[in-house]
Amino acid sequence: MTNTNKATTARRIYEVGKSVPHSGGKAVRMAVRGGVAASLLWALPAQAAENVTTLLRQLGARLDQDQVQIDGLKRQIDDLQKRLGQSVVAPPPGVPTPDARNVVVTQQPGNLPGRSVGPPNTASGVGTPGAPPPEPAAPISSARDRIKVSLSGQVDRALLYGNDGKSNAIRNVDNIISSTRFRLVGEGRVAPDTTLGTNLEMELRPNLSNQQTITQNLPQAAGNVFPTVRQAELFVAGLGWGDVRLGFGSTASYLTNEFDLSGTFLGHYVGIAEQDGGFAFRQRGAALVPGGAGRKLVLSPDGAFGPAVGSVFNNFGGLGRDDRIRYDTPVWEGLQFSTSYVDGGSYDTALRLGAPSESSG
Repeated sequence: MTNTNKATTARRIYEVGKSVPHSGGKAVRMAVRGGVAASLLWALPAQAAENVTTLLRQLGARLDQDQVQIDGLKRQIDDLQKRLGQSVVAPPPGVPTPDARNVVVTQQPGNLPGRSVGPPNTASGVGTPGAPPPEPAAPISSARDRIKVSLSGQVDRALLYGNDGKSNAIRNVDNIISSTRFRLVGEGRVAPDTTLGTNLEMELRPNLSNQQTITQNLPQAAGNVFPTVRQAELFVAGLGWGDVRLGFGSTASYLTNEFDLSGTFLGHYVGIAEQDGGFAFRQRGAALVPGGAGRKLVLSPDGAFGPAVGSVFNNFGGLGRDDRIRYDTPVWEGLQFSTSYVDGGSYDTALRLGAPSESSG
């Protein structure tokens, strides 16, 4: 081997030897990079698990808050259901079913007899013409609501002013147009469409408005006030055939002259004498009036008292209230027929027709 070849060989060996550290550096660098990558790969799952745990804790806390709100809403709903169960709900049109609960017994105020909304009074949704709007009265009910008792009434007082041209006065009276009263109505469902009941109505009339005078100075003594029977009757009513009433109460023709469409009958109505029937007419100036024997004319001085208002007016109120048996047909298209036979031989009939007005919708 020549020197030149030795030199070339030595240079190659040196270059190879020099390249070995360079390759080793790459390996080291690759190893370092691999370690960093492995650390990153190890750290990412750990951080993700921690984030998931935190998220689950937050979701759990939110679910607990939602559950508290749900429990609060449930308590409010239960409380409202209890209140609704205790409240009286207006009945739907028609006759309630035998197992209906919390049924409202509706009374008619004014001079109308106390009656419920049972058959046949609202069979077609149209009641007797001229009736005031019904006032609900919650009944006392037995088990399963098969027997109902309702108590209702009113106090009707008035200040009555009178002036006859000579004297004037203000009287504190009981308004006989619709007197102070109370009523007790009991009803029992004996069949799905048949009701058996009683109606007892009493009135108290201290200082009657139809018996006052302008010149009186003393009020009526309290001892002179006695309860008066207005209604004391039994009744049986059926949806398909009407109702029969037996006892003291309204005859068929009673109230046929009192169709009040204005709702103001308590202030004044057709029965003029019922408000001031005790007031007397007074003579204005001297005059000749019938009064002597054989209806001869006599001289009446100025200011002389004439007849009372109640003696010269009649409101033609039928046979009024009396001991009778009465039958009413069901209401058909607003039409109802009634008849009654009074103890003593009198009898009457009445035909009523009512329909909603255009203004009532």
